[in-house]
Amino acid sequence: MTVDSTAPPRRRPKGSFGVQTPVSGEAVILESPPRNYEGPKFVANLLSLDRRHSKWVHENCLTDWAYFFLRFFEYSGDGLFWLPAAAAFWISPSAGTPDTRMFAANLFVSLIFDLIVVGSIKSFVRRRRPSYNRGHLVVVSLDKWSFPSGHSTRAAMVMTLFWLYTPLWRSLINQSWYPYLALRFENNSSMALFLLPLVEKHLLVIANCAFSIWALGTICSRVVLGRHYILDVIGGVMVGMLEALVAHFFLHVPTKVSELQHAYLLSKYV
Repeated sequence: MTVDSTAPPRRRPKGSFGVQTPVSGEAVILESPPRNYEGPKFVANLLSLDRRHSKWVHENCLTDWAYFFLRFFEYSGDGLFWLPAAAAFWISPSAGTPDTRMFAANLFVSLIFDLIVVGSIKSFVRRRRPSYNRGHLVVVSLDKWSFPSGHSTRAAMVMTLFWLYTPLWRSLINQSWYPYLALRFENNSSMALFLLPLVEKHLLVIANCAFSIWALGTICSRVVLGRHYILDVIGGVMVGMLEALVAHFFLHVPTKVSELQHAYLLSKYV
């Protein structure tokens, strides 16, 4: 049997999985061909529904304006922002009070705990990110896994942790922030008339609403930007809230311990 060397090469089918050319300056993580799922049928149907609806949200909600707006939530919800920020506030020689430094220390511990938990779940589940994920820079190998969404766990954890410390914020408002503003603006009648009652009655509500809006924006951005599936962010929210409860009730760093560590770090490195 002879082989016709002049015959044109066969073309790859349109729907086949192949290497796509990434957009300049962006990293593309391709999804491998789906493997036969041998588990319960309803789980397979749920995953199929999840992929289909997540892609619909990405294709229909991502506009040029939404892209640049949602990138803010992507960067602000990244661990590369939160970890250094919490550590810097905690060890800063002049920032905050012992109570706020204690919160920064507990936030730092919670963020480390979040990295361990999310990394462990991702490496166990090993669900790949959507094939249409673009512009996501891979920093560590675990970042190619999709479930749960690390941004979603972090946003839910920070928001829940802030809520759990409501008595601390209310105490600081009544004992420190409000008296400071009242003394500063005692000769300004307009500020005393409008700003001070707002601080006394509504500052905590405004702060809670701001954190909730930021967390919701961060969570939704993961699906709209095509970074994760819907189930990834739902699972991330549940994991993040559970992390906050565990960190608050079992990994809590008291103010005295926080201040001792703060003094030690200052004497050692500052």
